[in-house]
Amino acid sequence: MTLPVALTAEAINDITEIVKWYDEQQSDLGNVFIEHLHLAFNSITATPSAFQRYYRNVRKIVLKKFPYFVLFRKEKTIIIIHAVFHTRRNPETILLRIKK
Repeated sequence: MTLPVALTAEAINDITEIVKWYDEQQSDLGNVFIEHLHLAFNSITATPSAFQRYYRNVRKIVLKKFPYFVLFRKEKTIIIIHAVFHTRRNPETILLRIKK
């Protein structure tokens, strides 16, 4: 059984900013990013426990072809996406967000 995915407001903001930046770099590159993000979401819903623990019950998946990772938490009936972060960002920033 695959669980539904919900995104926090912060994760939605992350994605919006990333897509905007990629579209400014090259036409339609934001859509390519979204495609890779959907592939990651499909992997998460298929086997959420297969991914590396990042912090306590939060796990991460690294996107292919883009330097970003997705932080998520599996609950009983839903998977919550907490963040989409660039791999070079300060890890402390990420921890502050997911500790909330």
